[in-house]
Amino acid sequence: MSPPSALPCCLCALSEDGRFEGAVAIKLLHLSLLGRAGAERFRREGHILARLKHPHIASLLDAGVTPGGQPYLVLELVQGEHIDRHCDALSLDIEARLALFDDVLAAVAHAHTHGVIHRDLKPGNILVTHEGKVKLLDCCTSCCAASTPRRRMPPRRLK
Repeated sequence: MSPPSALPCCLCALSEDGRFEGAVAIKLLHLSLLGRAGAERFRREGHILARLKHPHIASLLDAGVTPGGQPYLVLELVQGEHIDRHCDALSLDIEARLALFDDVLAAVAHAHTHGVIHRDLKPGNILVTHEGKVKLLDCCTSCCAASTPRRRMPPRRLK
């Protein structure tokens, strides 16, 4: 596999280390980004994901650095279909589509309460699993809006 030159590389692996068994996604910092700024950004992304515990956000399972010095994140492997393709393939009506979108909004709201802005929301970063569960991916493309979590504001009706 040859990863894009300036992007992190993501691989699938089967873990059988005694602590966790199953398929995982492993995100490696691309070697061209191994400088101080790139490594710091990747470390910060791991901290962001560690704070985001939500049923509709792909989970961080582990993080570390390879013996060669390459940082990595071990993420929940989400198998599913892009949300738009899922909706079209099943010819979902508007109510069913809005129900899925409500789960997306819940995940985004959760991220926002933790000071995280996703910055790359698109159908390819929102999967629907075979069980019909929405999962938001690539929260690592996020930025921290604040260093501390924000208080969640109650919903308001727009006039």
